[in-house]
Amino acid sequence: MNNTTTPGSPVTSEISQSLTVPNSIDSDLDVEADERWQAQVKGEAAIAQALRNLDAAYDHYRSTLRPEQQKIFDSFFELERERYRGIRHYLAVVAKYRERRSRDRNYRDDHPYTQFL
Repeated sequence: MNNTTTPGSPVTSEISQSLTVPNSIDSDLDVEADERWQAQVKGEAAIAQALRNLDAAYDHYRSTLRPEQQKIFDSFFELERERYRGIRHYLAVVAKYRERRSRDRNYRDDHPYTQFL
């Protein structure tokens, strides 16, 4: 089975990095946005970790099945993996944006996933 979130993968490394944006003492809005930003980063990292844990649990469970059971399980699980690919793609796009934005506070893009972050 193809495990799409292995250690060192772009999603894992980009999300697991601690992205911090310094708070500005000039504006309460900046502080609020920074706190929201940090909460979002933590949430995204938690989702990525949950997906890795789910993959590991599925792989462990699959290893306990007989070959004929694995075929049935695989047909079901491939549908789920397709769904998780979309989530992983979203997290990768957002992580890349956050990394760029943490270096340049004025950076903006027009990707639908990040236009309101």
